[in-house]
Amino acid sequence: MPFTHLGISTFAATESNPSVKQEMQTQVIKINLKITDRFEVAFSDKLIPSNSYLDKSKTGLGMTYAEFHAERHSIIVIPYTSIIDLKVKEYKYKRPLKIVDEVKPKVIGEYLNSDVEYKKLVTTPEGFKKIIDAAIAIEKLDWLYKEFFCLLDEAHCYAVEAFRKYILMPFDYFWKFANKALGTATYFPYSDPRFNQLTHYKITYDDPFGKITIVDHEDPKTILNHFLTHPEKFPGNVHIFYNSVTEIEKVIRAAGIKDVNVYCRDEERNHRMLGDSAIHFKQEPRVEDYKKFNFYSARYYDGWDLFDDVKTTIVLVTDVKVKHSLVGIPYNGFQAIGRLRKVSPHKLYHITNNFSKEDKDVRSFDHISRNWYYQANNHTQYYNDFKFKALEDKMEEKQETWNFVSPFCKFTSVTKEAYVHPMKVDQKICEEYSHEGYSNVGTIERQWREMNYETEVTRQENLKPLVIKGVPKSTVNKQVIELIEEYAIHPEKYSHTQADITIGKLREGFKDLLIAYKLFKKDGLEQLGYDDKAIKKALIEHSNANQENELKLRAKVAYKVNIPYTTDGIASILKKIYADLKIKAHNGKIRKAKASQLEELNIYLIKKTQRNDVGGAIDPKTGKIKRIPVWILHEFPNGN
Repeated sequence: MPFTHLGISTFAATESNPSVKQEMQTQVIKINLKITDRFEVAFSDKLIPSNSYLDKSKTGLGMTYAEFHAERHSIIVIPYTSIIDLKVKEYKYKRPLKIVDEVKPKVIGEYLNSDVEYKKLVTTPEGFKKIIDAAIAIEKLDWLYKEFFCLLDEAHCYAVEAFRKYILMPFDYFWKFANKALGTATYFPYSDPRFNQLTHYKITYDDPFGKITIVDHEDPKTILNHFLTHPEKFPGNVHIFYNSVTEIEKVIRAAGIKDVNVYCRDEERNHRMLGDSAIHFKQEPRVEDYKKFNFYSARYYDGWDLFDDVKTTIVLVTDVKVKHSLVGIPYNGFQAIGRLRKVSPHKLYHITNNFSKEDKDVRSFDHISRNWYYQANNHTQYYNDFKFKALEDKMEEKQETWNFVSPFCKFTSVTKEAYVHPMKVDQKICEEYSHEGYSNVGTIERQWREMNYETEVTRQENLKPLVIKGVPKSTVNKQVIELIEEYAIHPEKYSHTQADITIGKLREGFKDLLIAYKLFKKDGLEQLGYDDKAIKKALIEHSNANQENELKLRAKVAYKVNIPYTTDGIASILKKIYADLKIKAHNGKIRKAKASQLEELNIYLIKKTQRNDVGGAIDPKTGKIKRIPVWILHEFPNGN
């Protein structure tokens, strides 16, 4: 990970003394594994160590599987109901209890009193209090704290998902369990001092997890559209993680694709945002349902196993202009990219843009953390001073004032004095640090490398649009050639954009110009001033010149020497040859045939003479047979 625990002073989250500061040193135990190793290689007893914070560094290690099969009672906290559904279905033979909205504490109490040998309570963070309420109701709360192993899976979610009002609920009770642990592949260094009482296990790997191609473009939807409209570029299914149902609908509609699934929360709002694309909605990823393109919202970034084959392509899409899509690379970004199980993907892509910050302006995790604690500590003090002054002055405290500090504070039960809550501050730190990771393409690449991925970056650009309005046609022609040359010289800059379509349209719309470019090169076009008429004339002359030898051969066969031809007779034969060979005049039409052209083209010498009219017509002036002009053809002295 790109950071370690900071050891900064924070307020301990206790009501009894909210201003006490604590600092402790976390014990770190490093374990090195091979890429193919499973959980039991790291922990031979197949048990998650008690009172630990397990940094797996890699998804799919088998930690959750281990706890479902551990011979002990467990509370397993998983952030998403969709993932809970999948896990409970997968391990139903262990007789787990799924705690979702409709499950009441009474049902939980009955399960706690049941004959299930190793009880497995599986809940979201928000459902945790139901377990506590159930244990209180059956008078077994102490037993619960003592006998149940409490696992907070996907532990990064408590920092990442601040938008969930009750996401921090488990921490009201977590520290009271005799045996507990947190686990994640995307470690976050929580600043609550009590985390330092846990043993930190850090699993490392010698080999990289794979290679990710970072496709950098100012508008990620442009790249995504290219992907969706070029399915032939992908040998297998494509799984696309893009946390915006609205944007997913836009790209599906723009691409006009039908071979697609959309996996998101099954709720009316999402169906409404999908519009006509709602027909592609799927709630549960299943191998038999996969389409060529499969979109996933953040609901499916964590905690589940994607099974597909070695032809699979995984794509993460983020956009600084679409706030919800901007997931932290060390957290949900890494989680999404790592969902495929049993095989390595054919390709990994991260399609993104960035904030274009200079490196000197990029803030570190340490800087962001210290700044947020400075803000939280001082604003909390301001709030408390104001609160007691308002009390002395017999003034009411307004809700807006409370709202100002509540995002990073909790309040004592009696006096309602505010104190800094480290978990809430961590949420602010995480959000800002996640966004800072998109400062520039360099910070994006560095974060992927720190997450043990090899990287390659391809900077994609749009071809410049033609400026047509208010400019002469010659200027438009020059622009077209510049675009054609740019595309030919730097194809890597446009390989994932719609440039191929743009170039295709230019080739179709400017055929003569591009033929001339191929024949005369750019220098030749510049000499012609990029003028349409001059270009057309030059093309005709070039075409005619190429036909000259064929013209001579045809004429040698069609005409005989020393035989008289009338003007019309010569022209008629030559006209047919021009038409057959498509020899044109400067106006683009078939050249008009004249007898004199046989000599001009160095085919025959022609001499004009006269002969008697073959029909015997009488000249009225002389009374003799009419004499008419004819042409006699002779070979050139040099043999042409």
